[in-house]
Amino acid sequence: MTRETVIKLLAHLHENVSRSDQVKKSAFNIRTFLFYRETLVVHLP
Repeated sequence: MTRETVIKLLAHLHENVSRSDQVKKSAFNIRTFLFYRETLVVHLP
């Protein structure tokens, strides 16, 4: 996975968690967003 792909994925996840009408569904997206931000981005070149 390239850095660009990860950034696009993070942007997509961030859009999802930013929608106030989906707060309950967003709990999973927030955890996923944090997971990708903290793991994948750190390990990319």
